[in-house]
Amino acid sequence: PSVPKRRRMTLDQVHNMTYFLEVRELPNVDDQPLYVYNPMLLPLNKNFLDEAIINDLTLGEQDSPIAYVAAFRLSNFANCHGPGRGVPKIFRNYLGLALLDKDLNFVKDPTHGNYLDVMIDVNQDIFEVDWTPSVLPKNRTKRVVKPWMQDCQLIAARIHYSQKRNQLILLCNEYAWPVLLQREGAPTRKAPIDDGKHDESKIFFKNKYGRGLHLTGMRMPNELMYKGKNMHYFTAGPGDFGPGFLEVWAAGPHTVLPVNFEHYPFVNSHFPPNPLEAPEPEPKSSYTTIDEKRPGDDSDILKDRDSGSACCVPIQWDEGKGGKRKLLLGVSHTKTSRSKAIKSRMYNYVSRVYAFDPTPPFNIVARSGYFCLGFGLNNITGVDNLPHAEAEQSDNEQVWGATNNYKLHIRQDHFECPRIHFISGITEKIDDPDAVVISYGINDCYPRMLELRKEFLVQLLRPGS
Repeated sequence: PSVPKRRRMTLDQVHNMTYFLEVRELPNVDDQPLYVYNPMLLPLNKNFLDEAIINDLTLGEQDSPIAYVAAFRLSNFANCHGPGRGVPKIFRNYLGLALLDKDLNFVKDPTHGNYLDVMIDVNQDIFEVDWTPSVLPKNRTKRVVKPWMQDCQLIAARIHYSQKRNQLILLCNEYAWPVLLQREGAPTRKAPIDDGKHDESKIFFKNKYGRGLHLTGMRMPNELMYKGKNMHYFTAGPGDFGPGFLEVWAAGPHTVLPVNFEHYPFVNSHFPPNPLEAPEPEPKSSYTTIDEKRPGDDSDILKDRDSGSACCVPIQWDEGKGGKRKLLLGVSHTKTSRSKAIKSRMYNYVSRVYAFDPTPPFNIVARSGYFCLGFGLNNITGVDNLPHAEAEQSDNEQVWGATNNYKLHIRQDHFECPRIHFISGITEKIDDPDAVVISYGINDCYPRMLELRKEFLVQLLRPGS
């Protein structure tokens, strides 16, 4: 909501291909439209999250409607009219943060009336404090803002022997750093990792748009591994007290990286930890899909290795004869291979769910076949013949734009779902541990979230279900 109207596309504009392409060429980047996609949620769950983090955002109100912190990707780049059309000369990626209620609606500040959401130019702010990745020299004569940080996740970790997760971590691609996120009016406090000796390393992020939230980086970004992407944090063991890991690859084989957010830097670049690979062969998919090889066709349509999309939520896995055990469930994705598909068939995304043992070496126990997720439903006033199942505030101008014409195309078949659906978050629903909220981006153009029962996802993992 904080994005000004001049940087939004109306329904007519997003349908207009000529306009869509022309605005990408506007000389001032700050005049170009912004697109919101790839959301993820951090639930303010009192069972797992330290009270101080929750109070920073609810101001200690016992009946506060705030249930989640949402992180979004905002960008001047979008694929609303298909991959590669209207690529801007200068890429700009921003971090969007918002407070949502239990029904996934944006929450308003009861005093000022504004929505509690902000947009932050993380890349500009780290540029201004002279941060660069460790692989680049700091004394370069020509310095420009680079889009190092995109698809950021806000996660919570347990440090200093806390009973609950007490330190927020911002994870953007392969970079992570401890942060403090507070609502305007929250009492001043130190983050658990703040020892008072590194004030010069703090980054006070500025809100480019919006008000009501303030993000502070307690240290500079720390590179966890070289060219990492689509990594997701989880804790090992039967409960929530085990050591931390980052899932690096969701398959081929399942690969994780030990990470300790207790001390900064989290990873010493001179002595990086070795990734752990699951030794057992991955199980067959629970069902076959149209991407499978056909008689007389030896071509693989999709890339060979699944990448991580979102992870993880606990599930109960029935071993038979009454035996059950805990597994962790995640979502992975792959896409049509650039080297194996003709240009018009590139960038078709599919997803699957998988479950793995929560203890090392984290072997995969079950995998579903591939699937896709759908477009947003029509919530436009006056349309009564369609289900109104979206959140009340989902009348996004982009939802019913031209993006709906770009559908998944595998082999010779088209499907009633986006060509690009990118699942960027999965979390347990507040007050209902048997349900999850899955969040995803549609054609790099707009966001969507949906609620599913865990039982449904578990059934996807079982052959013949």
